[in-house]
Amino acid sequence: MIAALLDNYIYQHQAEGFAMREVLWKRVLDVNDRNLRYIVTGLGAKTNGVTAESGFDITPASEIMAILCLAKDEADLRRRIENILLGTTIDGKPFALKDLGVAGAICVLLRDAIKPNLVQTTEGTPAIVHGGPFANIAHGCNSVIATRTAMSLAPYVITEAGFGAPDPKDRKKDVKYKDMYTEGPWIMKCPQMADAKKAKKAKAAKNPKPGSTGYYLLYAAGGVPEHIAYSWAPSPTGPWTYMGTIMPEGGTSSFTNHCGYEHFKGHDYFFYHTGKLPRGGGFGRSVAIEEFKFNADGTFPTILPTDKGVDPIATLNPYSRVEAETMAFSFGVKSEPNALTGVYVSEIHNNDYIKLQAVDFGANGPKSFEARVACALQGGTIEVHADSIKGTKMAEVTVPHTGGWETWQTVSAAVSQKVTGVHDLFFVFRGRKGVKIANFDWWKFEN
Repeated sequence: MIAALLDNYIYQHQAEGFAMREVLWKRVLDVNDRNLRYIVTGLGAKTNGVTAESGFDITPASEIMAILCLAKDEADLRRRIENILLGTTIDGKPFALKDLGVAGAICVLLRDAIKPNLVQTTEGTPAIVHGGPFANIAHGCNSVIATRTAMSLAPYVITEAGFGAPDPKDRKKDVKYKDMYTEGPWIMKCPQMADAKKAKKAKAAKNPKPGSTGYYLLYAAGGVPEHIAYSWAPSPTGPWTYMGTIMPEGGTSSFTNHCGYEHFKGHDYFFYHTGKLPRGGGFGRSVAIEEFKFNADGTFPTILPTDKGVDPIATLNPYSRVEAETMAFSFGVKSEPNALTGVYVSEIHNNDYIKLQAVDFGANGPKSFEARVACALQGGTIEVHADSIKGTKMAEVTVPHTGGWETWQTVSAAVSQKVTGVHDLFFVFRGRKGVKIANFDWWKFEN
């Protein structure tokens, strides 16, 4: 809107001798189109406007977005908007938005956008979402209003802001600063804090040490391409001390990397991004996981990405209902949620498969197999194999036309080849090529 108003002002006042020596204000677009970064406007007839060089920025990285995120209130928003420098006139004077006389109209358009959005994560944690996802390239943090609002509602507020490395003006060209925060924060208690006795002793210490008490902040670091680094602090609010690199660059086929950590049944797991799956890359990332052990002093070791995955820590009981989305690996399929059914496996086509690890069939083995499926077309079959997709074929069930993709029917078949003990299990889907075969909700063996 501002660009259109400025162009119209120049066009309407050119007869009075008004002209711009330089126009600094660009247009914006919701997609990143390289060919529109530098353009020429006003070509053609005189009624099309004054010919000038211009260009498009992406909307979240625009100056308006930065102003929205920095404004303290509506009055501050208007002051900042009025002071936007649009360019310089032919006689060298600055030309600001207030000279157009449209600051009020712009503020009216932003009257709802300035209000933060209170949302809830799937874990039930409240969060305030405000501003554009790329606005931090302009000012290094989320909106001031969002932060102040959150601080008035909770004793602790976690926000994303840049830190580490020298100030931008002091940084050297082509130098990668490994401690520089980029994005993707993960905050956690130091591992010894899980032990009540150790935690009590560590808290009593006059000079707490990293790893013995306090908190770790894991984050994508160094800019693109990213590596995973971490810092330590005695409390969730800091001050933070850089500790080093957890996962170096490379080995993930992705130029970005975000991480997480989980302690589960006595095992420590590190989660990260990989682009190694089909059609993967910097923007086509999947979650990968590595098991590791903390160093003796509680600090993180160097963790390298692998293709292996983690070993099972228990066996799976096939004689209780198992959700179809339970899997160690899959090929081709996807999952979808439904308010009535929950999560189920979808987009099943010919030769797709699901793999499960460490399935314990016991000493006697199963007698029959059943599955809950839905199909709006001709259906197909589900082959049940042990150990590999071409391993022992234990059973095969037919997927019929059930009347719809969410019209569920239980199908069953006898086990033709008995299997005992612990094995990997494969569900291999067969049907007409190029068409969807079924949706798959759950399965179960009977013994």
